[in-house]
Amino acid sequence: MEELLTGESSSIEYKQEVPSNSEKYLKTIIAFANGNGGQMVFGIEDKTCQVVGIPQDQVFMTADRITNAIADACQPVILKLNIKLLKKRRLLSSRCFRGQDDPIILNQRA
Repeated sequence: MEELLTGESSSIEYKQEVPSNSEKYLKTIIAFANGNGGQMVFGIEDKTCQVVGIPQDQVFMTADRITNAIADACQPVILKLNIKLLKKRRLLSSRCFRGQDDPIILNQRA
């Protein structure tokens, strides 16, 4: 898990928290799917790589919110979401796979 703290790149993106406007992270996830895939990790501050985590009482609700936003935004499902533990804090890690049917686009109703 420590390999997650190497910094952002063309295949990894950090979000300290899940934005209330899902479009802010959906565009990145869809870009990963249209490229070589990638990983978005919620619970890490992007500039400092500090692990802040997702509150334990919100982790499952937050995971559902992310999964539903992605399912509503694009088909087929292009990622796998996992709950990970790093430095005693919970993270939501989404591994986005390269889409088979290019291009994957953002559904405007998402």
